[in-house]
Amino acid sequence: MDRKHLLENLFDKKILKIIQLLLRNPEDEFYLQEISKKARVPITTVYRIINSLTNLNIIERVKIKKLKLYRIANNEQVKFISSFIEEKVSAIQEFIDKAKNVEGVQYIVLHGTEDKDKANLLVIGDIDNQTKLKSLIYDIKTKYNFTISMLTLEAAQFKQMTDMGLYPGKKKVLYKK
Repeated sequence: MDRKHLLENLFDKKILKIIQLLLRNPEDEFYLQEISKKARVPITTVYRIINSLTNLNIIERVKIKKLKLYRIANNEQVKFISSFIEEKVSAIQEFIDKAKNVEGVQYIVLHGTEDKDKANLLVIGDIDNQTKLKSLIYDIKTKYNFTISMLTLEAAQFKQMTDMGLYPGKKKVLYKK
């Protein structure tokens, strides 16, 4: 069992969703309503969890007159927690684990660099059912708030386009059949 699934089984999933949201956006500050909407947790539950995490110094409360904003703290507790939650890797890894079972997928290539909330992937092979891949991308976006931009190509097309210099820059093969 990987770390993420272990954490989900040990701890309240709603708390993990809120912490993951804030860890993915360390520079951002959120209203309670934003946290509720993005983490898909009821507002009253978010309020209770935020107060608890604030008391534990995991979340900082920023007051501007009567307005209250929340952000992830920058301290040792948060660094410890973030070492267990590798959101970007697990989002892409989950996509790869499911996409490699789609008939025709031969390669999955990361094109460019992976950002904190998005990645560009080239899916190469003779893929008849792109609907399945698009459904996987939607599931990843919903579950992780991580955007995968995907382009599907046949192997010959990819080779020709690479030879022509249409795909310059950093490429990393994430999966090869």
